[in-house]
Amino acid sequence: MKQFTSTLLGIATGLLLLSGHLYGQPNTDEVQGVNRESDAQLSRAVDERKQWLISCFNEVEDISENPKIGMPEALAKLVLSHGTDEEALDYASKVMDFTSRFDRGDAYGSIFTYPALAQFLYLFGDQLNESQTEHLKTSLTFRARDLLGHGTENHAAMRIASGYLFAQYFPDETWRDEGGNSYTSAQIMADTKKKLLERGKGFYRAGNNEVLSPTYAIVNIYPMLNLVDYAKDPEVQAAAEAMVLYHVAYLALNDFEGHLMPPYNRENVPQDRFNPTRTREYRAPTLHLLWLWFGHNQVVPEDFTISIEPAYALFLALSNWQPPTSLVRVAQGENAPYATRSSIPFFGYWGNSVPHETYRMVWRDTQFAIGTGVQRFAPDEFYLDYSMFAIAWSSANRFNYLECMHPYWRSNLGEDYWMKGKHSPFQQSFVYKNTAITLFDIPQEDPWAGVGVQQRWPEERNQHTDNLIALGQCRFPKSVDEVVKTNDWYFLREGEVYIGIRVLKPGHAYLTTLTGGGLDDFNVIKSRERKTGFVFELGSAETHTSFEAFRTALLKNKPEVDWEAMEVSYTNSYGDKIHMVQQRKPSKENPKYVWLLPEVEVNDTPFTFTDWPLMESPDILMKDSILRIGNGKNQIVVNWTGELPSITRFQE
Repeated sequence: MKQFTSTLLGIATGLLLLSGHLYGQPNTDEVQGVNRESDAQLSRAVDERKQWLISCFNEVEDISENPKIGMPEALAKLVLSHGTDEEALDYASKVMDFTSRFDRGDAYGSIFTYPALAQFLYLFGDQLNESQTEHLKTSLTFRARDLLGHGTENHAAMRIASGYLFAQYFPDETWRDEGGNSYTSAQIMADTKKKLLERGKGFYRAGNNEVLSPTYAIVNIYPMLNLVDYAKDPEVQAAAEAMVLYHVAYLALNDFEGHLMPPYNRENVPQDRFNPTRTREYRAPTLHLLWLWFGHNQVVPEDFTISIEPAYALFLALSNWQPPTSLVRVAQGENAPYATRSSIPFFGYWGNSVPHETYRMVWRDTQFAIGTGVQRFAPDEFYLDYSMFAIAWSSANRFNYLECMHPYWRSNLGEDYWMKGKHSPFQQSFVYKNTAITLFDIPQEDPWAGVGVQQRWPEERNQHTDNLIALGQCRFPKSVDEVVKTNDWYFLREGEVYIGIRVLKPGHAYLTTLTGGGLDDFNVIKSRERKTGFVFELGSAETHTSFEAFRTALLKNKPEVDWEAMEVSYTNSYGDKIHMVQQRKPSKENPKYVWLLPEVEVNDTPFTFTDWPLMESPDILMKDSILRIGNGKNQIVVNWTGELPSITRFQE
């Protein structure tokens, strides 16, 4: 076994936490940064969560035939057995034989097996006998085309990182593809390195469309950690770590107590902070990263041992790499309140993305956060799983957020489907500090009927082509402590967090008994109008003396609305005036794009969406291909203005 394995064996023999335990998050004071933990304490907490995660697999008896699920199980069993579990070794040597049964015609099963298999080789490959090694090598070396391909952003990460490490591990092999082409291991390494550098440089120029996906952000990270841990070429190591730092900084910046703040793409399931039933659930796996590295959310062993998604967090737990404590502090909300700006690009191959598809705005307070953004919209691209607006708050409950949407992309499933796809080109929003406005301007007919790169995308909404659903709606969890309705205002209280919701048109409905489609645990406010909207203002026991005082203050605030012009003005309780005009207009740079860009003034000063950074907050700045994490004499600076990245760490 490699030297690193001894570290894993130390973890395995030092497991102190019972696998049946529900592993929670720090107390509220720690999350909010009131009780500042030392760097050593933060690092030790991550190590303890790693130990607990690995211990969960003591409960697994039989390794799954599905290689996506089975390889994490085999790896954990080998760690727990000090590399001696014969069943796990035999499984890993034959795992590529199983993948065809789980492929979808695009090598899907194989792709998700590659990174786990690469990690296995460098941890336990020397425990295979000669026959097992030969069998595994033979099953890999005809897959050259697949290892050099792209697919989605996470597919590309898994393919090229694993292809590089396979070729490095088997340096004298010949690799073949279905077309009869052959490649040496040196050629595979050169090609994957080239793609890796193109991808990374592109991310530092424009970003990654999947960077905040509750499902796939973690899948963009752990294959790169394999390169950080095992690549021998320092240029490859640096490129991989630069990409990891970009992704982890983005997650830290947008993590509010375990909830990823929108906008983001590729939300396969709603976010929830824990699994109350300990049953086989499909949970968003990136939330497990937020638990492991940042101490947010709660997990149980079943989240890893019987989950529908693989235990991706295990791969992070087996890595030498750990996030800088400065990013843990960002995720835990130190230095709040503050506003952040960031950007997500359009999808592109090998980093060749068009920047600034979505300009993101998040207000991060000590007890709540509001996230939204504006878009350069391409009607034929993929928005079916996009989410654009949410408010999250401090809570011990499973759900701690409010969302608003118009049912468009998946409208054939009905207006009460909230599982994913909470995006509409007819909704625009803006946030300034504790106040947000969202407006809906919904035409009768779909101006983009039948439009979509893939035909199945418009088929999800084709039942409403001539009569789009006239509805703006917001959902919030039933678990809030108090709901008070006064005229067109709804006031929510959870703990010491107060939320005011002003419906801008009368005649709205408040529904508390809807079920299915993600609404079992939620109440919904519905405004059945083509032109409608909501104003939100938040406060707390700290900013207002009581919930009653909060309500009294907001009832004095009278929104001014001109529905013909789609124009709203609102002055909040602090005297900040927000003036917003919803606009939809073609992009001057490219006619395929449509700007969903409101005209906004804050306190009579125009708000501009130009010169937008990839990330910006008091502790993180990413602009012009340079990422800075931290301030003063304690900084990490990644500079990718040249062909190769440089990573510099400054410490007092």
